[in-house]
Amino acid sequence: TNCVLSASNLTVRNNQIYRDNHNQSLYGVGLYLHSCQTVLRDSLMATNVLNAGAGPYVGSAWGGGLYAENGSLTVQGSAFAGNSSLNQNSPNGSYTYRGAGIYAQNAAVVISNTVFNSNTLLHNPSYGGAVCRWGGTGDVSSCLFTNNAAGNQGYGGAVYATSTPDATLSIRACTFIRNSVTKGTTQARGGAIYTGSAITPLIDSCLFSGNYAEEQGGVAFFGGLTLTGRMTNCSLLDNVSLTALDATE
Repeated sequence: TNCVLSASNLTVRNNQIYRDNHNQSLYGVGLYLHSCQTVLRDSLMATNVLNAGAGPYVGSAWGGGLYAENGSLTVQGSAFAGNSSLNQNSPNGSYTYRGAGIYAQNAAVVISNTVFNSNTLLHNPSYGGAVCRWGGTGDVSSCLFTNNAAGNQGYGGAVYATSTPDATLSIRACTFIRNSVTKGTTQARGGAIYTGSAITPLIDSCLFSGNYAEEQGGVAFFGGLTLTGRMTNCSLLDNVSLTALDATE
């Protein structure tokens, strides 16, 4: 805690945290950061797995590639690929799955020029296939999100963000291609992006193509009773939501 970390050309690959026969939470198989001021440049987080075991257990599986709580997180020119959180052989446990690439809680997050590809949350409920930002502020720019998924009661195939009314989220000049959410027997909202709980989003100059929501918001789902925000200068192409008339809601 209370650390300062600066890392360049770091590779964290093929790691796994596995729990069986336990009701325990799993956090950050690649990197676990608590109250740190972190800068990560030109690095790779790939095929890291949070595996909640083979039974119907209770807990959390958050941050397959990286977990950051409090402090700040800056990611530049990096890649998160093929990271996942799952409940092996059993979708019936009471785990929650958040941020297969990055999970950040009550942290100031800045991500730029970074690729998120094929990060997946495989069981329900799941929040943010690539990035889940739970509290704090967020600025995401010039990033590519492709083939990320939040499955079986999924919210935000690529990005999920929620917080208190003073929180902000800015997404600028990013590309979202073929990200998806599926619902299982419940909900699936925001094929690319889900925001909620009164967060204030600004989405500008982004491309959304081929994103899919099995329920609502093929591109994005914006929730929260006191929500204010806007989407400007964006291109929306061939996005699909099955139970809503529009690609955004």
